[in-house]
Amino acid sequence: MLNCKTINLKKGSKGAEVKELQTILQNKGYYDGKIDGDYGDITVQAVKLLQRKQGNSPDGWFGTKTCSKINQNTTLETPQGNTNASGQKFMKDEIIKAGKVFRQHIKNNNNYPNYLEMKNSNGKTYQVSRALYMGIFEGMNMFSIKKGRLPNYVVANSTANNPLCIDYQNNGYNCGPTSLSMCIQMYGEYISEPILARACDTGSNGTGPSELKMGAKKYGYKLVEIPRNINAVKESLAKCRPVIMHIHTSYSGGRSCLGYRGAYGHYIMCYGTNGNYYKLADPTKGFKTCSSTSIDNARSGEFMKYYSVCIV
Repeated sequence: MLNCKTINLKKGSKGAEVKELQTILQNKGYYDGKIDGDYGDITVQAVKLLQRKQGNSPDGWFGTKTCSKINQNTTLETPQGNTNASGQKFMKDEIIKAGKVFRQHIKNNNNYPNYLEMKNSNGKTYQVSRALYMGIFEGMNMFSIKKGRLPNYVVANSTANNPLCIDYQNNGYNCGPTSLSMCIQMYGEYISEPILARACDTGSNGTGPSELKMGAKKYGYKLVEIPRNINAVKESLAKCRPVIMHIHTSYSGGRSCLGYRGAYGHYIMCYGTNGNYYKLADPTKGFKTCSSTSIDNARSGEFMKYYSVCIV
């Protein structure tokens, strides 16, 4: 914990104290740079934002006065302040802001924050627990899929393990963009199937892997090839990175588990595992649980890969 009696950090400072400060600022939504221990321009701007919020003169120096006014909890395990956010209304802009903090935390730490600071519609700040903010993101995704736009607000009246809502593809060839959209849901963000289909240049012949990567990159994500086995999938999921799986419907699990009759390439996404089984979201079949070997073997050639979906 930072010692607020002696702290004196400014542009050019380096080291462990700066890293801790950057983590605090990131968890509070002020900082979106790297946790690198280098007090550069991005850190200066983040401190200025914090100081304005505190009512202090925004000079960008992190000294005793600024330090004394913040909650230094960096692990996000024991929030202080208003924690009972159930039933509160959170507006669209606040949910979008929380999603950015959520993604930055995942990018920097490879895990989910235990709570997110969010202001309700009346401007009161809450430390929203993981189960509840996942429910808020889930509510956003559910509304967006049904209505084709983000909701104006979400009331925190349900909890969830993750934000994922099943999204069925709109036609016979948008499985790639729809699977990508569901992966992005897992990052607390909603980008619709039609938008991603345009970004991926998807046509009646579907979406090739290179086009899928191109579309993801346009919205701040990247697809990283990983080995086609459950250990690689578990490693990706352990870092909060969902997986897109390119399969062939006529092989193994494409028929035996997912129930396809035709023969064609198809994309699905994996959001979890249970022993040697994959928890899948298939944009035509819905939520499924299939043995890992059946899905691993559902391919017609080496070009069919698994992709860990990461933040750029």
